[in-house]
Amino acid sequence: MSTCQCHKSASTVTCEPGQLGVCRVEPNGTVHTRCYTPKSSHRNRVAMANWALEIVTGEHREAEQALTAADRRILESGLHRTPLGVVVSFTLPDERREGGEAL
Repeated sequence: MSTCQCHKSASTVTCEPGQLGVCRVEPNGTVHTRCYTPKSSHRNRVAMANWALEIVTGEHREAEQALTAADRRILESGLHRTPLGVVVSFTLPDERREGGEAL
């Protein structure tokens, strides 16, 4: 199992090891949690990273889009703040977090 702790909240989301766990904390304190299962087409590291970034940031990304330094910081930190003040914390699927080549 993979657990994501919500930013500045007692809430958590527990997902299956291969899922992306996401917790969104709205500026008013409302918490939304969800587990996402990647499509089988997102098996290479760049496609998986772009899939996760699209969910976390809410911005469309191409599967093979080049990752910027800012993208890598988001992925490494497990935290993103949207322009509207929503704080998104997340836990990447286990196969992305364990070993292998760095993004």
